[in-house]
Amino acid sequence: MHNWINYSVFFLFMLLSRSSVSFVNKVSISSAKMSRRLLTKGSKNKNTNLSAVDKQKQEYFNRPGPWDEKDLGSLLKANKMWTNRMVQQNPDFFEYNKLGHSPKILWIGCSDARVPANLIIGEPPGSIFVHRNIANMVVNTDVNCMSVIQYAVDVLRVKHIIVCGHYDCGGVKASLENIDHTAPLENWLRNIRDTVRLHMDELMTISDPVDRQRKLVEINTIEQCLNIFKTAVVQRRRVETKALIDSGSDEFEFVEPRVHAFVYEPTTGEANKLEVDFKKYLSDLDSVYGIYNMNDVSPTVTDNESEGNDSGGSGKDSPKDAIDKVMNTGPLG
Repeated sequence: MHNWINYSVFFLFMLLSRSSVSFVNKVSISSAKMSRRLLTKGSKNKNTNLSAVDKQKQEYFNRPGPWDEKDLGSLLKANKMWTNRMVQQNPDFFEYNKLGHSPKILWIGCSDARVPANLIIGEPPGSIFVHRNIANMVVNTDVNCMSVIQYAVDVLRVKHIIVCGHYDCGGVKASLENIDHTAPLENWLRNIRDTVRLHMDELMTISDPVDRQRKLVEINTIEQCLNIFKTAVVQRRRVETKALIDSGSDEFEFVEPRVHAFVYEPTTGEANKLEVDFKKYLSDLDSVYGIYNMNDVSPTVTDNESEGNDSGGSGKDSPKDAIDKVMNTGPLG
C-alpha cells in the first residue's frame, strides 16, 4: 500500500512537470515570436528616422542571398554554371590544372571580402598564390603566413610578392581606437598598433581621422613589405638569383622575388602601386636583419628600378661557385 502511494505521487509529479515544461516552452515560443514582431516593428519605425545613406546601408547589410539558405544549394548550382561557362569560353580551361600548380605571384592581402585577389588584377585561377588575414599582416610569429612565404619562395619559386592593403580597412581603423577588442583579435591588432607607434609623429600631423586611416593603410602595407625582406627564405632566394645573374646566367631577368606594395580602393576598384625605394629602407635595416651577406654582390632592391643582368659572363664564377661564395657571407637585398 505504501509503495503504491509512492508510485502514484511520483507519476503525478512527472505529469505535472511535463505539463509545466510544455507550458513554459509555449510561453517561450510565444515570447520569442512577440519579440521578433516588436523588433521588426521597431526596425520599421526606426527606418523612418534614418537618413537615405543609412537606409541604403541597412538594406545592403540585410540583403538576401544564398547565405539565407540552410544548405547553400544555390552556391553549388552557381558553381556548375560557372564551370560550364569557363569551358565554353575556353575548352582547355581546366586542362592546365592537370599539369600542376605553378603560380608566379604570391599575394598577401586582407580578408576583406571586397578585395578578391585574382579578380581585381584580372588574373585567372592558377596565377596567384594567395594568403589573406586581417589587415594584410606579415607577422614573424604567424606560422601560417611564414609557411605560405616559405612554400611560395622555396617550392613554387614565385617571381613576385605583392602585399596589398586597402582603404577603409577595418583592422587599421580598429588599431587607431583605444578600445579592447578582446583576444585573439586584440593581440593581432597590437601588431598594427606597433606600426602606429613607429610612425606616430607622421600620423599625428594628419588631423582628419579618415585621412589618417588612409595614411596608416599605406604605411602598414610598406611595413609588411619590409617584414617580408626580413625573412631568411626571401633573403636567401634573392642572394641566389642575384649571384646567378652576376655569374652570367640568363635564367633570370631580375632578382627574385621582387616585393611590391599595392593599395586598393574599394569604392572605385582601382589598385595602385606605392612608390617605395626599398633600398633606402633596407640599408638602415641590414645591420640588424641581414642574414645572407653578398660581399662583392651589391644589393639591388630599389622597387622602382630594373634589376637586369649587367654581367658579361666572361671571367665570372660559375653559377654554383657564385652561390657558394655568397651563401655563407649575404644582405637583405
